[in-house]
Amino acid sequence: MKKLGSLACAVILCASCLVMFPSCKGKNAKSAEAIEEEQETLLAVIDKYIEEEFGSQYSQGDYCIPSPLVLEEDESDPEDILVWGDFRVFNYVQSGDTLKTVSGGSHPGLLHLKNVDGKYEVFDFNAVADGADNMISAERIFGDKFDAFQKMVSDEADREEIRNRAIAEYALKHDLEVTLYQDFGWDPEEIIFE
Repeated sequence: MKKLGSLACAVILCASCLVMFPSCKGKNAKSAEAIEEEQETLLAVIDKYIEEEFGSQYSQGDYCIPSPLVLEEDESDPEDILVWGDFRVFNYVQSGDTLKTVSGGSHPGLLHLKNVDGKYEVFDFNAVADGADNMISAERIFGDKFDAFQKMVSDEADREEIRNRAIAEYALKHDLEVTLYQDFGWDPEEIIFE
């Protein structure tokens, strides 16, 4: 089992190398781009699922940006790839150079994906229950990962760093002219473009 975070870092690093060193776009560029595309596939499918399944449940804005906190993944069975995490999403409207949060939410649980002809697809989601069954269902779904899950969702600084990175990546991908994001009632936060 491995953490998805390192996979995301590899994708960012690979993409950064191609941008920072355009002279490297010779015969090796195609293989680097192929590696990036292959690594992004799982992350892109998870983001698309979050956007369509969860983001659509909230008040809509101009942009829907997934910000998943992935605890761990297990790809040992390509017919049932397991991804534990808190699958967060935020909807924003753009006001000047600021993305203002309209809505969003947190969806902790276990995603089930399969690899069909080299492409990932989500086929099930075990959601942590709301209300009185919240803790019991979280313990059941996360099992021996429960303490790590609790620690992950309790780390506000890490959550915001991941959210900031997700916003920056989305803004770059979609050519948004933004420098800040802001939750209602809070000061704006600078988007860190790396």
